[in-house]
Amino acid sequence: SLHPESLRGLEACSMNLDTQETQCQSVRVSRASRQLQVGRQLQVHFDCFEVSAAQNLYVTLRTVPHFCGVQLDQQYHVEAEKFSYWVDRSGKVILVQVPEAPGGPDYYVRLCLKWFTCEDVGAPVTVNRISRTVSLPYSQELPCLCLEGWSATPDAVRMQACPFEDGKCPLVWKALWDAVRYHPGDQALSWEPACPVSGHVSLCWRPGPGALCHTLEHSGRPAHGRVQYPRVDTQPQLCLKFSTSRGFWVRCPFQERGF
Repeated sequence: SLHPESLRGLEACSMNLDTQETQCQSVRVSRASRQLQVGRQLQVHFDCFEVSAAQNLYVTLRTVPHFCGVQLDQQYHVEAEKFSYWVDRSGKVILVQVPEAPGGPDYYVRLCLKWFTCEDVGAPVTVNRISRTVSLPYSQELPCLCLEGWSATPDAVRMQACPFEDGKCPLVWKALWDAVRYHPGDQALSWEPACPVSGHVSLCWRPGPGALCHTLEHSGRPAHGRVQYPRVDTQPQLCLKFSTSRGFWVRCPFQERGF
């Protein structure tokens, strides 16, 4: 209910909790309206506030002049534009569909490898809001291979999705151990992870196919980065063992033809 003499209007404010930037709008209530609305509810319409995707907002509504304790407030999170995707394993492409926004700005998508930041696999692809769909080819299924999408506007929030992140497919993890190299010049055997891995690498000796691979003493290394073993004898029984929380894998490169 309104008091005919005290209320002059209403003010709505929106504050960006990330930058503290505040926008306010006020609506004046005329003396005639105040007198007509005594004892009744007053309905007020405000114009829209301009916001960006993924912002956290704090919205308040209060009287003019401000009466102590008479205020409504609410916190909101503005959802960012989300894209959808499908993996075509046979064609080794990821099909991406961007949000519908007729007349809106273009949208960028790219593939990247997620380390501390998401490192480019290829150049971003521009998707217009009419076709809305693009296909991105990939060479390997890796748990850190991600999609990144964002609107072609300044300071746009980037959305990420990593199709193979859960690693349920054995091929996803097998691909991590494929990066084994032999350097004949210094007789070094090396491995470098394509994705962040928590685990250990060691040399082991497997006397025959299907036999247990016996870990060589003092050969264990953390699998956080590049691992190299110098002056390695190229025996077919010499293998690399990769151990993680998901299990272990053995790779015997000198048994492979053309290695």
